[in-house]
Amino acid sequence: MKQLLITAHPSPHGFTHKMANAIVEKNPEAEVVNLYDEQWAMNFLKFESPKEMPDPPVKQALQKKIAAADELIFIFPIWNGTEPAILKNFYDVVFAARFAFQYTEKGPQGLLKGKTARFFCTCDGPGWPYRYIFCPLHATWRFLRMGFCGVKTKNFTVFEKMRLRDENSRAKLLQKVQKKASK
Repeated sequence: MKQLLITAHPSPHGFTHKMANAIVEKNPEAEVVNLYDEQWAMNFLKFESPKEMPDPPVKQALQKKIAAADELIFIFPIWNGTEPAILKNFYDVVFAARFAFQYTEKGPQGLLKGKTARFFCTCDGPGWPYRYIFCPLHATWRFLRMGFCGVKTKNFTVFEKMRLRDENSRAKLLQKVQKKASK
């Protein structure tokens, strides 16, 4: 299975990147796109009408990677109740009309059918609010973003109280990530 991991954390030493490395360790064919790497830098959208939307080469390169992947794995911290802005911008730019979805006479149609998604998130506070489908972050990614594009979400995993965890606890979490990402 071709997995594309999308990470969104500015520190290369953070747990986000340790989770990505743990998945690659189990699946060497998995590819990581670190949104903070300069090669994936994208300006925030600016346009007056959708016809004027820019089409930068980085967008096309990322769309090719998504098209080639069977599974998308998003790995990010939860900041102020939501994903980092760089990840939201990635979604806004890359998951565009005519690539990820299209509008038909019958309504919107997802164009990424057959793909799956997984989410591994971290937070410093309690994680229970984010685990429920009614949570805005969870519901937005599962239904309004992935589902809208035809992608089936397999899991939305939140690891809580990260600042309080010792290395032994973090190692156990990495084992959970490996196990969930290989199912």
